[in-house]
Amino acid sequence: MIRYVPDSAAKTLALVRGDAALLVPVAAWPAHPGLWDALAAADPVEAVLGELARDGITALPDFALVVAVPGRVRVVVRGGFRVRTAGETVTAAGVSTWHERALETEPVFEVLAPFARAGGGVGPLPLLEGVVPAHTLSRGEPADAEPAEAAKAAPAEPADEVAVPEPAPAPAAPERPSAPPEPAPEPEPEPAPSAPEHTLVPADDETIVIGTGAGHGLAAAADAARAPEETPVTGDHDGLTVAVTKLQRLRRERGTGPLAEAHAAPSGPEPEPARLRLVLADGREEALTGEIVLGRSPSAGRSSGASLPKLVQIGVGDPDISRSHLRLAVEGGTVVVTDLQSRNGTTVVQPDRAPVKLRAGEPTPVLAGTLIDLGGGCTMRVVAD
Repeated sequence: MIRYVPDSAAKTLALVRGDAALLVPVAAWPAHPGLWDALAAADPVEAVLGELARDGITALPDFALVVAVPGRVRVVVRGGFRVRTAGETVTAAGVSTWHERALETEPVFEVLAPFARAGGGVGPLPLLEGVVPAHTLSRGEPADAEPAEAAKAAPAEPADEVAVPEPAPAPAAPERPSAPPEPAPEPEPEPAPSAPEHTLVPADDETIVIGTGAGHGLAAAADAARAPEETPVTGDHDGLTVAVTKLQRLRRERGTGPLAEAHAAPSGPEPEPARLRLVLADGREEALTGEIVLGRSPSAGRSSGASLPKLVQIGVGDPDISRSHLRLAVEGGTVVVTDLQSRNGTTVVQPDRAPVKLRAGEPTPVLAGTLIDLGGGCTMRVVAD
């Protein structure tokens, strides 16, 4: 059961519906009336983010969203909100958009608002479903990892000192007559110069091998294998260090050693690549297997590929969306996004990164989980299965 601590200042609202719990500023409620319905969607995270980002990334309010099911807790946080789960605290510190985590843990949590204050000394009250002014939402009692970490960091107390009696001074020895000075020893002959030191090359490919003498065997082999087009190393480099990448290249060229075996053709079947999809704001999904052009009235003439792209119509009647606004393609298993000289531009928000506005006509690779904003509340997300 969800419990909440009332907010006497009425600055924060708590929305609880089904397995989802949301904490937002009161000012966000009239601006986003679809939040209550979004919590009941099949994927509350996608639905709530779509509603909050309806007016663009820059208009996003601070919030904390938790979807808890047996064995899994999904958390999305923006601003100063904090979510404590079983052994971990999730914040959005240092993140300009939002921080999203999927945790394999028990469905217990506590959501804390950054600016509201609890009042009246009222303890946690039960909440089955609804919308109430609340400072804190909780389910169960998540373990707090902070005291344990503080205990680890605290220095151990010194043991009680045991007084040890000082030993009595020994009696002074009687003076003896000084012996005649011994003759100075003859200087030993200087040893002959030893052979240059050799460093063994370990089997571990991640080890950096350093030679220490002139004519070092490994350094000489690296000099002999250096290609003519390589430029000499300048600065404070000692000239005798063989980088990991160069050592790996030499072993691959020789075709011997554990690195060559690791680069050999695998005996088993190759794993299937992740299936990429584009999820639009209206719930439509487009498989990212080739090239897609999106806009109010897209045309194949804006494509750069050898085959015809799939044309997807979005933002009908929206002047912020150009006729051919955006192109998406998959190159080498990576999604590449290109703004097609659109009127309003395109902004991408990759996971745990700041929003970036694309340069017109410049292909930009993006990761799975990236949010694409075309302006006017038209957004879409790249998803990988």
